[in-house]
Amino acid sequence: MIPPIATERAILQARGSPAPPPRGSMDHD
Repeated sequence: MIPPIATERAILQARGSPAPPPRGSMDHD
């Protein structure tokens, strides 16, 4: 199984984000 954080980072990288936000960042945003 792939951890949720790993999936989020993969999606962000696919979108072309320079650097994925730290864990929990998306939860607050």
